[in-house]
Amino acid sequence: MEYMPNYEPMLNLLLDNNVSGQPTSEELKEAYKKCHDTYIWYKIRWIDEENINKKRPFYVDMPIKNLEKYCTEPDGTFQDVRTFMSWTNEQKKMDAIIRIGDTAKVIYIDANISSQDKEKLISNKLIQKLRSKDAAERR
Repeated sequence: MEYMPNYEPMLNLLLDNNVSGQPTSEELKEAYKKCHDTYIWYKIRWIDEENINKKRPFYVDMPIKNLEKYCTEPDGTFQDVRTFMSWTNEQKKMDAIIRIGDTAKVIYIDANISSQDKEKLISNKLIQKLRSKDAAERR
């Protein structure tokens, strides 16, 4: 299910029917600990007093924002499978974007976005790309 772009309907079906194979509370706690340890790693290296006001690279900023959303409590746990799956899914999306290496090439389209808004996003991204290309050619 972690490879499904829209995993929520399948997850709801599995949870509603109490299908076996769901993570145990121990597994949720273990996953949370891994998440929190990663958050601490980033915090030590990128959120200390020396670096707090510096602009961070996107490949650092994205994980920090995601980890802050889910994993800031030292003795916490993922409260349920939905929260865990949401974190896992966001991690996978973020990792894929980071692997691309240039966020200017990425257009993130939410599943709930209208087709009109989708077209606007894409056209705005293309306009930005053309403007930067024109600016580079003028130099």
